[in-house]
Amino acid sequence: MPVRAGHSPLASVLWDLRYTIGIDVDQLRLYDSIMAELDDEKVAVFVFDHLTVDGQVRAKFDRQGLEFVLASELHELFTSVRVSETMPFTNLSK
Repeated sequence: MPVRAGHSPLASVLWDLRYTIGIDVDQLRLYDSIMAELDDEKVAVFVFDHLTVDGQVRAKFDRQGLEFVLASELHELFTSVRVSETMPFTNLSK
């Protein structure tokens, strides 16, 4: 998903999940995030937890060409992605 003008990568993903795909993002919890490089393009990878995945949610993702991957299968994704950075989280205590 492309980053929306004036939004962070995370805000863009959440916007698309809510308004394009139509899922309740309030139930999501950000489990992990990384910056990676895929085919010489920097991408943000977000891992969410606590989404109830039923047939209706799967159908919404299918219509957008997206699919769910089991955590145990993520190692296949990282064979084609170079991970070299973490997300810059600064001033979290403020």
